[in-house]
Amino acid sequence: MDIITIFKIYSTITGVFGIFLNSILLYLAFFKSPSTLKSYSILIINFAITDLLASVFTLIVMARLVPMSTAIAQISYGFCIFFGPTYCYVGFSIMLHLFVFSQYCLLLSFSYRYYILENASPKVRTVVYLIALFYIPALIHAACFMNGESDAREVMIIYQKLYPNDTIVLNQVTGNLNTRTPTATFTVMHMILSPIPITISILVIRRKIIKQLEKTVKHLRKQTQALHKQLLTALTIQACLPAFFALGVVMFALEGAGIVMHPGIECIISASECIIPVLSPVLYLYFVSPYRRALLQITGIAPTVSTSDASMTEHSTVVQKEKGITSIHN
Repeated sequence: MDIITIFKIYSTITGVFGIFLNSILLYLAFFKSPSTLKSYSILIINFAITDLLASVFTLIVMARLVPMSTAIAQISYGFCIFFGPTYCYVGFSIMLHLFVFSQYCLLLSFSYRYYILENASPKVRTVVYLIALFYIPALIHAACFMNGESDAREVMIIYQKLYPNDTIVLNQVTGNLNTRTPTATFTVMHMILSPIPITISILVIRRKIIKQLEKTVKHLRKQTQALHKQLLTALTIQACLPAFFALGVVMFALEGAGIVMHPGIECIISASECIIPVLSPVLYLYFVSPYRRALLQITGIAPTVSTSDASMTEHSTVVQKEKGITSIHN
């Protein structure tokens, strides 16, 4: 089995599972969110929609990105090839900007969690405005990327010089022949550099959350301490998600610099990002106890409910001091 076949199978599996899991999460967030989760559920719904669409476009495009000096070729293996190169290019632009937006959403999510440790939960309208604000960089990214499409025939000529034995058709090929234009330079640099400050910010905020919780946990019962232990596990796992996006960026940079050149590396650029929409909903479905209990009830599995049932919901809390006792409320 060759690397391209493996890539197509992998993209199909991640795309289907991403659609399935995010559809479940979307349903639960809409209909099973408790009132205490009202504001944070907006962020979860936003995550689910973003990851759901990213999974859909993963199936539509299945793009292998080939950096070639000052040009970038996009070789598609998805449904878009039946409609032409422009559909594949636009589809990839949308998919890429959803992955970029997902990184900003994760930063917003961590910022929210840190904020509500000392403050009351913000209004739903405020959360919606913040989501719209964080979407602006991704929207600009998409607009700039879409503006850079080159003629598929010209991209095909350059690509075949690099891979003369690759049997692909014109409908599979699209790309940008000049990445030195202002818009193309912005999209490339934004894709390469944006994960760095975002990841650093997430790790810093995570550390602040852990410190704040450690101050509080000493005064809590063992059951609540167990809750916090699982909370920290959830935060740690979620903080690692940008690493998958960073892996794709590193592979892109290595190919672009001419250090390595292989179809497998080119597949990893997209493949590393496709797994994020699959892992993200799993975290919410497992750690948000109202969703987990509802899912168990829907599937007919008897849930085990206890007062120490840990969740990511419980970290959407306000730390208060009442009568000298530190308590955590949903």
